Amino acid sequence: MFQNDKNFKLSFIKKGHKVLYLYNDGRMITYSLGFLYELSKEGVTLRKIGKLPLNPLLYFLCSLRAFERLIRAQPRVAIMIDNEKTLLISFMNSIYNLDVFTGELYKEFTLPKGMSNVLYFTKVTGVQGFEDSLMFGEYSANKTLSEVRIFRRSLTKTGDWKVFTSFPEKSVLHIHNILVAKDSGHLIVLTGDSDSQSGVWRLTPEGDLTPLLVGSQQYRSCFGFISLNVLTYLTDTPLDDNNFYNYDLSSGTISNLNEILGPVIYGSPFMDGIIFSTSVESDSRLPTFKYLLSRKPSNYKSCVVYYYSKGELSIVTEIEKDFWPMALFQFGTVQFVSSPDLKSVVLHGTALKGYDNYIFSIN
Repeated sequence: MFQNDKNFKLSFIKKGHKVLYLYNDGRMITYSLGFLYELSKEGVTLRKIGKLPLNPLLYFLCSLRAFERLIRAQPRVAIMIDNEKTLLISFMNSIYNLDVFTGELYKEFTLPKGMSNVLYFTKVTGVQGFEDSLMFGEYSANKTLSEVRIFRRSLTKTGDWKVFTSFPEKSVLHIHNILVAKDSGHLIVLTGDSDSQSGVWRLTPEGDLTPLLVGSQQYRSCFGFISLNVLTYLTDTPLDDNNFYNYDLSSGTISNLNEILGPVIYGSPFMDGIIFSTSVESDSRLPTFKYLLSRKPSNYKSCVVYYYSKGELSIVTEIEKDFWPMALFQFGTVQFVSSPDLKSVVLHGTALKGYDNYIFSIN
């Protein structure tokens, strides 16, 4: 199943920008030092769209990339709605609503206390019993193990974010992702982080949460996809070996497809498969001070980008972690934004030697 594919080539597009949306024709919406831009597929600035709220002092300090990484002053994720008219952006404790044509921008929602950014947005459409909507799960340090909520808003009701359902206190630390299982008419929720908190849950239109796989790092995941009622997911643990699994949602059987060289946080559909990356992390079992300053990876020293399609897993590239401590100045990883037709993908590197804060492509 596994092969090291030498046919992939990396091409740099733009330094100092992070891609938020990719059009089918290759144009991009990007973020750089507080501003939002439209770029051509070659990385040429076509127009300045607008500005996210970043006060002058932070604007100056964030020109130092290390400081920008320290305070997490980049959007983590964005999602396009309304026929490519409205882009929702998660940025520094809030969700912002951007009209990509006029540049009008306003704060749509303030995230719960302790939550700096959404990890994944989920668009739910055409699932029997569910309103067409956007969702995200609460993702924070949650040191008190309080209840963990799922927020939802209608696709047609701007800013109307409400709690859809929640996990009771002391059950999970936080929510990593929500996946759509159209064939079975429900959603799948991925949670972490300890053994007892890590799991795969079924979410019904009534808001009921049923555990499917719970109680092991084997079930700790941030990214996966569902096809023909089979959940394919990658594990996300710095505490153990990481693997690539198939879980049949009908029969309940699980199979190990392959070992992965590190935990996986980010991935995206691409062409007829998925593309994803491992993250280079320090050992979360260390005392807090040592954890924050550690430059020693808990497992593999490089971020590995994989492509999986039709039963074949290929390595796209490996990029070494840079010098800076990983917990304090961010894990070494790659994020992906795919075009709506899934024919194109662009990548953004964080905390990687030679690739930090670069947009690049593969071909």
